[in-house]
Order: sequence, then C-alpha cells, then structure tokens
Amino acid sequence: MNTSMNERFFEGILPAYDFVFIAKQLLVQFGSDMTYGQCETQFCPQIVDKIDGHNTLITTIACAAVCKEAMLILAG
Repeated sequence: MNTSMNERFFEGILPAYDFVFIAKQLLVQFGSDMTYGQCETQFCPQIVDKIDGHNTLITTIACAAVCKEAMLILAG
C-alpha cells in the first residue's frame, strides 16, 4: 500500500482518532526524548488504551500512526 492508501485505511477503521492531537498530547506528556520504538511500545499505548477500551489491535494500529505524527512534529 502506498502512503495515501495507508492513510485512508487508518481513517476508515479509526475515524474518531485525531492522530496529530494525540501525538501532540504524547509529546507534552512524555517529552521529546524518545525513539519511534519507545513511542510505539511504551508511551503511546498509555494514552490510546484509554480511548479504545484496551483493544490491543486498535492500540497497535493507532500508535503506529500517532508515533509517525509525533516523529514528524519533532523533525519539524
């Protein structure tokens, strides 16, 4: 899948998630000194789990998008 198809896929299954807002919240809460891997496995799930009701599949998919946005914000 190309990038635009991936974005449409995420929006299709996760329409209520504002990935940029969650990414900004993540950076405020945990700071900017994190790797993408740390974001996906340690920090993001703490925020997204509260939104999705602890659905591991949705958390994993949402965190991939959220952490991508967070890294883009940091690269600025």
